[in-house]
Amino acid sequence: MVSLLILTFASLAAAQWHSKQTIDRVEIIGASDLSISSVQPILDSCLRAKRQALTLAEVRERVESVPFVRAASVYFSGVRGLTAEIEERRPVAHVVLTDGSLRYVDNTGTILPPSDRRTMHCVPLVRTAWNVIPSAAQLAGFVDVLGVAESTLETSLYQSISEVILERDGTLRVLTDRATWRLGRPDPDEARRAFADMNVFWGRMSSRPSMAGSSLIDLRWRHHIVLRQHS
Repeated sequence: MVSLLILTFASLAAAQWHSKQTIDRVEIIGASDLSISSVQPILDSCLRAKRQALTLAEVRERVESVPFVRAASVYFSGVRGLTAEIEERRPVAHVVLTDGSLRYVDNTGTILPPSDRRTMHCVPLVRTAWNVIPSAAQLAGFVDVLGVAESTLETSLYQSISEVILERDGTLRVLTDRATWRLGRPDPDEARRAFADMNVFWGRMSSRPSMAGSSLIDLRWRHHIVLRQHS
């Protein structure tokens, strides 16, 4: 019984000691240039605060209020450390707004706030052929197709996509650095089939001299590719 009381007292004393320690180190994991400049001041504001004065849920909510942060986990690391693990919104496309500004679109189809920072990789522009800002439903279709493209195409071919254009008839036109491709409607299953054909065709034909004059490669039909060349 005495041993139990001593153990309980020691545990309480240790807990009180921990709660009175001052945060002297912060760490941010998973943040890129898109969010680090906004997240860092939030964590820095916790420096020199006592652990007992911090509510982790409140710090997490402040971090998640940063537009480029999708979710965050905040926890004490060691006795005097505070760590935030960040899941960022991942830009997959650009869109031009009515004021002419270029904005990122994330993989949920959400238009992100302006940023003077850029991702480490290029993302394509998505637009309508009639130059109207894509609707929320159209943006969702674009990002679905781009997600399929990323998982289906060879990396170099995917990264060469510069624009994805929605035509008036509801089909898509995809511009890469060496060709223009016609796809069907922005349906993931249809896009997956078209991108699989695109992979095979480009792997076999891209190095041929005859491809130098190609203007349009039509992938709208299953296992049937129409190649049109400059006249």
